[in-house]
Amino acid sequence: MTLGEALKVYRIKNKLLQKQMAFMLGISKEYYCKIENDKILPGRNLMNKIIKITGIELKFLTPRFRRSL
Repeated sequence: MTLGEALKVYRIKNKLLQKQMAFMLGISKEYYCKIENDKILPGRNLMNKIIKITGIELKFLTPRFRRSL
């Protein structure tokens, strides 16, 4: 599973809009959309915030993403 897929699952499960997720993370909706669509990878600080808020575990993400951190 990619980070974007995991974020989308979390967002839909919790009935949140992309705009709401972006607000929770302190980023723009446009930037959030790029992350959710796997167009970009967030930096280490933002990834830590994503993990803290969503509980997504790195071990469930694709190896490509884990190597980038």
